[in-house]
Order: sequence, then structure tokens, then C-alpha cells
Amino acid sequence: MMMKFSFFVLQAAAALTAVTAASIRRDNSSSSCTSALQSIVTSSDPSFGCLAPSALKEVFALGTSNPSAAEFESTLNNWFTDFCGVGTCTSDTIDKLSATVDTPCGIEFNMTDYTQLRELLCLKDTAANTFCTAETLFSGNDTDTGMSVNTTNSTADPGEILFTILLVSTPFFTPCNECAKAQYQLSVQQGGADTSTLDHCGANFTATLNSTLVGVKQVAVTSEFKANAARALAPTAGLLLLSMAGFVSLV
Repeated sequence: MMMKFSFFVLQAAAALTAVTAASIRRDNSSSSCTSALQSIVTSSDPSFGCLAPSALKEVFALGTSNPSAAEFESTLNNWFTDFCGVGTCTSDTIDKLSATVDTPCGIEFNMTDYTQLRELLCLKDTAANTFCTAETLFSGNDTDTGMSVNTTNSTADPGEILFTILLVSTPFFTPCNECAKAQYQLSVQQGGADTSTLDHCGANFTATLNSTLVGVKQVAVTSEFKANAARALAPTAGLLLLSMAGFVSLV
């Protein structure tokens, strides 16, 4: 598969208990799961705008396009930028999301899962101008994870792509750098990590895990996403144009 998703998922499965977001079974590659996830990114429901569906749809499309590493990283960063830049989903939206994907994808997803996952995905290495999760995927860790880009022309479905993103958003697979420290510190706050998570980095590195972060920031917008905000702007703009043309008066 593109980026050897299946091999990576199997190798990473033992670490899944420490992942703080959704508890996922191996149903995430089913056709019903794919249909459910695609229905979210193509939905006309404005409340799903908090997931940045248009950009997420482009991420899903990578599973069948065999992209270069640069293209994959750019597309992933574009989604993270949009996803972290809009407001947070409401609990009602997450309930709708859960009702759509839980059964077909074999997951249990709730508001706490969403909040914790969003915080992890929105950690950004400002020095490298890339999000920590994207940085992990393209950090040269092929030896450790079995991941590689452009080694095969087979495909990965949306469930596999999201599952891989979920896993690499945690300290288990992050290079021994500031992103690893940031993910570790956040995971500890969420109750899902300890220093053994990064034992492979060596004692000198783990001794600095609680030090002040350098160049990594939380960029998630904390305000709540307003589903009707964008729609409300359109009539105002239209009235302004009509007013300028002399057809209507705004006073």
C-alpha cells in the first residue's frame, strides 16, 4: 500500500492503548467505513465545517494517487492548517459524526477524543513550518516504522489514512526532537503517556522532556465553530453590491 499503511498499522497496534483519541478496531478499512467517512467530507451539513472537510477530502484522495512525499506532506499540512484554524466542533456535531462513523468504522469516538486529538494534531513546528504529525510521517523513520513513500502503486482507503495519522500524532513515532517533547507533555496532560514512551531516544533526551518547548506551538483556534457564519456573510455582501449599483438602499 502507499506508504505501507497496513504494515505500519500492524506494527503500531501494540502501542494503541496509549493513544488518547479513538479506540479503533481493525474495521477501519471496510467499504462501509470508507463510505461513512466520504459522506462526512461531502456532506452539505454546515456543522461539519469544523472538520475542514474540503481539505480532508484532498487527504483522502491521496490514498489512490500515489503522491510524492512532498505532495503528501503539503496536502496534510493544508488540512491541519484549515482544521486548526476553524473553531472547535460542538458536542452536537461530534455526536452526529459518531453516529455516522462509529459502527461502520468500528470506533468509539466522543467529544473528549475529538478535543484531545485536535490538540495533538494542532501542534506545529514553527521553525520547520510544518505540523508535528506531518513531520513525523516524513522524518526518515522508515527503518523504525516500515513506512516509505512511492515504493508501491497500491492504495490506502480513508480509514487507514486516518488511523495512521492518529498513531503518528502520539510520541510513540515522533523523532527525538521538540515535537516529541510537545506531544509527550500534551499526552501527559491528557493522561496517556509516560517517559518510557520515548525510551528509544536515550536518557539524555528523556531528562529534558519537561523542559520549555522551543519552536513548537499549539495553533488550534479555541473558539467554537459557527456553522452559519460564512452563510451570513453572503447576503450582506450581495446587498452591499446592490447598494453600490443603486438598486437598494442600506439606510
